[in-house]
Amino acid sequence: MNSIVGCGRSLRKADKMRVIFIYKDPNDRIVPCSPNKIRLSTTTTLRPCKRMLPYGFQTGYKAKLEIILENIDGIIKSVQPEDNKDKPFLVDLSVVNLIIDNIAKMLKFEPGFEWDIKSFKASLEFLSNNSNDPASRGKVWCIVRTNRNAS
Repeated sequence: MNSIVGCGRSLRKADKMRVIFIYKDPNDRIVPCSPNKIRLSTTTTLRPCKRMLPYGFQTGYKAKLEIILENIDGIIKSVQPEDNKDKPFLVDLSVVNLIIDNIAKMLKFEPGFEWDIKSFKASLEFLSNNSNDPASRGKVWCIVRTNRNAS
């Protein structure tokens, strides 16, 4: 069982609630979880300003990556507003998950390193669905930068 433990002011649903225990059920829904189950599971802790980025990886071969990159570029172009490409924009969580799945196909991790994609996506879902702005629920902010040297 994978679970998320949400701590900190930005994740509180009420002032009295300090820690939220949740997990993904067999139907892939985020639901409350008993703190006793946490001892038997792999946990992810969320804090303000925490990053859940992959590290310790190489990318695959260029020929294989081109198809995946074209797919990601197409997805982004389909949701990015035409009027101002430099500004952040909201994207449906389902589209973001599709982009994440494509990114995961490109990464080859070195021994001892991994990216817990399931926890990453569950964290995004939890934070997105608990936004203070009802219009932003189920969406993720995205900003696109191109022509950058990432090395």
